[in-house]
Order: sequence, then structure tokens, then C-alpha cells
Amino acid sequence: MVGRLLSAAIYSFPKPTDQKNALPAPPHTGPVARIAASTPTFYRDVLPILEQHCQSCHRAGAIGPMPLVTYGQTRPWARMIQEAVRLKKMPPWFADPRYGHFLNDPSLTAQQIETLSSWTDAPAGDPHDAPAPRQWTDGWNIPQPDLVVRMPKPVEIPAHGDIEYTFEIVPTCFSRDMWVQMSEIRPSSRQSVHHAVVYIRPPDSRWLRHAPAGVPFTASSLTGEQDRRGAHATDSDMLLVYAPGSSPDHWPNGMAKLVPGGSDLVFQMHYTTNGHLGSDQTSTWNRLDLAVDQRQFCHSARR
Repeated sequence: MVGRLLSAAIYSFPKPTDQKNALPAPPHTGPVARIAASTPTFYRDVLPILEQHCQSCHRAGAIGPMPLVTYGQTRPWARMIQEAVRLKKMPPWFADPRYGHFLNDPSLTAQQIETLSSWTDAPAGDPHDAPAPRQWTDGWNIPQPDLVVRMPKPVEIPAHGDIEYTFEIVPTCFSRDMWVQMSEIRPSSRQSVHHAVVYIRPPDSRWLRHAPAGVPFTASSLTGEQDRRGAHATDSDMLLVYAPGSSPDHWPNGMAKLVPGGSDLVFQMHYTTNGHLGSDQTSTWNRLDLAVDQRQFCHSARR
């Protein structure tokens, strides 16, 4: 089921040069042409939508296949953008709106869809109409972190074949309980990662207790029957989950994710092959909230 959902999340944009009816060259290179007030322009109407809903993925160093930051980057894709937003394939979101509203829903409003759909002639407009550019942290979607946890050893990825779920255990060395308010996973080889889960293993947990720390391993590489079974199921809490296009976790003010002192973070990686040898060393960025009211904390329900 997870595989089907994640496969559905991938929308393939044809290259602009492959379109039979690709946009012609801009009609002018001098001063801003006179444009009807009702006609959407890039700087006034389109760019604010891209900044709010698209650039978290579509910018340099992020997961989107092309950046949508400048007029020159965006204009060749105008008709593909129209198709993607009309079909509601972009931005990706699969929760059914009939069953509640989610704070991190990136979906476009009907007016925003109409604006992008009407921008097929792709006028630039006046650059002075542009909003202030969004500030990003070197390819991440959260501010500068207090704590970076990276898998100690890279995982070598073959060019072909199936790959077992791969684990890597990383001690946090926390001497006391810590509270994480923002968290984000970033693979170093995004093209090889189908999805990833980072679990919190508290010090009293017996889960994978005999598995090696700091090196990659799979269920079949473990010698103990209990550990082999544990690689397929756990009641440990999750720090967060990553899939292509997923958003970071950001808890509301006054709430945070509890990581008990002495815990380990267990990276569970699902890799796929793509015909090329690869290597991945996934990391997670975290911002801590040392002032959180410890009566309010968030954790996943235990099974």
C-alpha cells in the first residue's frame, strides 16, 4: 500500500522541448510591455503562489526536477504547470478534504489554480511587483538546526536488484531528556531513497538490542531470531518519516517531540535501484525547544 501511494506521488514533467506546442520566445526584450490588468503576470500573481506552495521542492538543491524561482526558470513550464494544477497533481497532497483540514495542507485554492491556469501566455510583468524572495537554509526547509544526526557510515547501493530494508543505529549521547520542535530528514542520494523512518529507541528498549551500532545492517544479516523479527516490527516511537516531497515536522509552540535521555535514533531506509551505483548517508536536522512545557508532548500511539 505504501509503495502504491508513493508511486502515485510522483508526477513526471515532460521537458519543455518535448512539447509540440512549446511556448514561443518572449515577444520583447526591452521595457515591460503593456498588459491588461486582468491578465496574470509572473511577478505580481504567479511568483507569490510559487513561493508559498512550490519552492520548498522546486529550487536549487531541493527535490523538484526543476527550480521555479525566477521568471526564466518558470516560463518554459507554464503549460505543464497549468495541467498539473488543474489535475491537482501538484502540489502533491492525498488527504481527502471531506474528512477534515490539515494545517500542513499545501493544496491550492480555486483562485490560485485559476491564476496559474490563466498564465499560459506567460507574461513577466513588472519586476517591482515581486514579493520579497523566501530565504532557505542550504536546501533544507527548517531554520539552522541545533542538532544534526547523520548515519555514521554510508550505505553502498547497487545498480540493480532488490534491496532489503537497511538500518543504522546512531546513539544520541543525550544525558537528559530532550525536546525536538522541528525535524527534517535529508538523504544524500535522494534518487535512491523510496522512503525513510527515523525511530526513537529509549535506553530501556530491547528492540534490536543486539544489532550493531554505527554501521548499516539488514534483517538477514542479524544472527539472533528476536532481532531478525524486530527488524520487521517495532513499538518504538517515530521521530519522523520521509518520502519524496514530504514536509518537515514542526510542532506548535509549547509542544515538542520527546527524545528520552540516553536514546538512540534508528534510521530505517528503503532504497531502490536505478541502474547506477550509488551511496547514501542520510541525516536529520533538528531544532530543540529547551523551554517546552513538559506536560505537553507529542508521540505516536504505541501498537
